[in-house]
Amino acid sequence: MEENNVHSLIGTETVEPKRRPIRSLGALYVVLLALVVGVIAAGNALSAHWSVPRIYIQLTMYAALLALGWYVYRYYLTSFRYTLTDRLFAIERVVGKKQRADECIRLSDITRMQPFDRESTQGAKVKNLTARAKKDSLAVTVRDAKGTRVLLVSPGEELTEKLSAQWKVARKK
Repeated sequence: MEENNVHSLIGTETVEPKRRPIRSLGALYVVLLALVVGVIAAGNALSAHWSVPRIYIQLTMYAALLALGWYVYRYYLTSFRYTLTDRLFAIERVVGKKQRADECIRLSDITRMQPFDRESTQGAKVKNLTARAKKDSLAVTVRDAKGTRVLLVSPGEELTEKLSAQWKVARKK
């Protein structure tokens, strides 16, 4: 007979980035579309009025659009789902309707949890899995087969307390 490993769900939380100047995603898409049209119009104006070679304008403008697109993707559209069970802490990246599992760590592999401090993460690989500012994040130090790494996460107060309590229980076992 097969033995099933059952994990009890303790808590789950989805953390979204704070919406600063643009509150809705629809408005964000309209602003991005307007920026693309504006970049094309600016490129055409530069080429027509100042005889700047079109290749330089296009390369510069498209590089700027690419950087802006990455920034919007990373800081406006990406949210994280944190799931805590009695033995595991899982982190998923959620963008729109797509979900990707980023980390699934055993609580017994966690060596330290503390608010993020740049000095305490020196020499370790740092993986940013937070939708908020680094200064508001929790640094979870993990030691496993991949080595020592620091995961920056930003669960709410309630999930942080549950995570801390479960981690203390897992360390005692």
